[in-house]
Amino acid sequence: MVYYIASTLMYFVMCFMGWFVRAPRYCLVFALLPMAFLAIFRGNVGMDTAVYIQTIDQIIQARRLVGVFEPLFELYVLCLSFATSDASVILALTGLLITVLLVCAGLRRNTNPYLFCL
Repeated sequence: MVYYIASTLMYFVMCFMGWFVRAPRYCLVFALLPMAFLAIFRGNVGMDTAVYIQTIDQIIQARRLVGVFEPLFELYVLCLSFATSDASVILALTGLLITVLLVCAGLRRNTNPYLFCL
């Protein structure tokens, strides 16, 4: 619980600092780093994590599309399986990709990026 409180506190402190610097969008990236690390290095915590790991293992073992997820996601898993056969690593890389895409989308908007992340 301490990690969640600390990352949330870090987010709000960095967002507050972002109001006073010339490039506030960089503060946003630093504000989201602790939360991104929590999402990536959380281990096997979560209600659906075991199901995702089991299904990713099925896709890796079959070495083909199995029809459980969307075809592009299964192709993504198959491409990552050439680099690693660990389903937990593939799941963490997926979380990292989603986090990076969301942060990039928030930074590209003309509105306030801090409100986008809340």
